[in-house]
Amino acid sequence: MTTIIESASFVANLKCQTPGFEGFLDVHEVGKPNGWRRPCDYLTINNYCNFPEIPREERWPFVFVCHQSNTGDLAYQILSRSDGQVVELDITDELGYLVWRPHSSTPLAFWDIDMAGQIGGPPGPGKYSRLGLRRVGGNGNERPFTWLGLRERDGQLIPYKRFDEDKHWFCYVSADGRAHEAPLVYDLYVLEMGVVMPA
Repeated sequence: MTTIIESASFVANLKCQTPGFEGFLDVHEVGKPNGWRRPCDYLTINNYCNFPEIPREERWPFVFVCHQSNTGDLAYQILSRSDGQVVELDITDELGYLVWRPHSSTPLAFWDIDMAGQIGGPPGPGKYSRLGLRRVGGNGNERPFTWLGLRERDGQLIPYKRFDEDKHWFCYVSADGRAHEAPLVYDLYVLEMGVVMPA
């Protein structure tokens, strides 16, 4: 059982800074013609909002709902809005994809924010650089049987595939990385504190 800490919850945009995948996290795939955006069931990274003609308002917002456990530990539930409904970030058992599922009263997954090597959260609005995300709750001990066989899953997030269409591209995000693969690194743009539900 956890308690929601509203004052520590926030809404933000995230931009990946991993070389070759510099783009904003989103709930859309993009492609041609003219950089169409199509709702997607998986967390994506794309370059749609990298272009100067695209207004900042087009960057997709994510709500980080802060939960405190009985032991005092803090972790975040990540919500957004896709195709008119509130969705929650989860992870698939088989392939470790980060997937959007309909939001319910019981959190599906909790996430840590790694801020310069320290697990925590932002104190207020602004830009925070070089962050990492990792799923919590059993990671490190999970050994799911995937199509690649029985393997460790430590919660490390990596890009999965990349689809290029003219000047646009997108990729999915996976937690099934191998040890030699560098985890994704992000800039976090906190827009407002005290938010617990997507607008």
